[in-house]
Amino acid sequence: MNSDNDMSAIILPGSSDDDTDYTGEEFAENKQRVRDLMLMIEYQEWLYSSSSSQVVIPRSYWLSRGFDDEYAERMSAFLGRMRKYSHQLRRGDSIEEIDLWNRHQLSFLHDDILLPYWRELVNALIQYQKFSHRETYGMESFIIWNVELHPSVLGLLASALKTLPMKGLILGYNHFGREGLSS
Repeated sequence: MNSDNDMSAIILPGSSDDDTDYTGEEFAENKQRVRDLMLMIEYQEWLYSSSSSQVVIPRSYWLSRGFDDEYAERMSAFLGRMRKYSHQLRRGDSIEEIDLWNRHQLSFLHDDILLPYWRELVNALIQYQKFSHRETYGMESFIIWNVELHPSVLGLLASALKTLPMKGLILGYNHFGREGLSS
């Protein structure tokens, strides 16, 4: 006898065990949900994947680097937005825009301590693309403004952004690290 938690107890829409009368649209929606669920089961990446990324960077870290309280506070909020978007992407939420716009006068400068946050965002973007309904609709825009994009960050982003379905990529005042962009 199958228990409620037994995977063999799952009845797929349209299978010989399914006695539900589906309309064509309902069948397609259910079939899509099953595909999405199977992807989530396959990749088993439900939450923030990198344990090192979960470490909150203390205000004292930025202060010890010569930044003021306002910079430290704004950086904390910025990293919080990165985490929020990563969680939403991994859940497959419909996202119209990713807005990583630093509205502070002083640009957020690159620091290697930020790399786990960038990696997590990129991994979430890649997983987001595996939800087939996202391939069709995508997102309106991806914005990174007034944030230094070091070559190490650009390398990470390039892998995800080149295949991410979106209407607009907006970059501005990114400094592109000390080495700049190379061809």
